[in-house]
This record gives sequence, structure tokens and C-alpha cells, in this order.
Amino acid sequence: MEIKYKPIVRGFTTNETKSESQQMYGTPESHVWEMMQTSSASVVTLNKKTGEIRFVKTSGYEVIRQK
Repeated sequence: MEIKYKPIVRGFTTNETKSESQQMYGTPESHVWEMMQTSSASVVTLNKKTGEIRFVKTSGYEVIRQK
């Protein structure tokens, strides 16, 4: 008795789309803020892009000037 095997060819498809890798050409946010220490417990930060100035304390921050 001879047993014959026939290969079954199946096509697998997915509905997934390939996502393009995201490229950033802008300035990272960490490079936009400049910090100046005013005392041991407070810092003034300047957003060089928007001009926003914040007074930062250990209890939080206060926006001094916002564009």
C-alpha cells in the first residue's frame, strides 16, 4: 500500500500596514528650556522657543510670562 502526500500551499496575508519610522528634525524639548538657579530652593526657566518664563520652587512652579 502506497501513501501519497500532496503539499497544501496556503497564502498568508495580513491587514497590517507597515509603519514608517518617525524622523524628527526639530529641536528636542529638553534643548528649548534654559535654567538659571536663583537660590538653593528656586530656579528660573526660560523657554527659548516661546519666551515663556517660569519661577520653579520645591512646591511647584509659577508662570511669570507667557507668550
